[in-house]
Amino acid sequence: MNCIVDAVSACARVLGSNTDAQLSGGQALIALRSWHPKADVSTIVPMVEEPVTSFQPSAVITEQGVGTLWGRGEREQAELIEHVAHPDVREELREEAVVLGLLRS
Repeated sequence: MNCIVDAVSACARVLGSNTDAQLSGGQALIALRSWHPKADVSTIVPMVEEPVTSFQPSAVITEQGVGTLWGRGEREQAELIEHVAHPDVREELREEAVVLGLLRS
């Protein structure tokens, strides 16, 4: 677990106040905490209403783990994103993924 926390910290130092970056070689990373403590909400949500970045992330990194999305289908991406989300919202994310047709119940 410490290596994941170290990875998020290292990404934060590289990214500064941004949560996303496109690195040389075309790798695009999003590094963030899985839970926003002040707002008391998950930072991983089922769907956003507007684009929040101009590129498809290669990986999403939280203290829960790393979801390597590049080259994966929508179903596998949904499962990987669920895995890096905070444990308190994983079931809700799975339910929403089923509603969106990304996962089967």
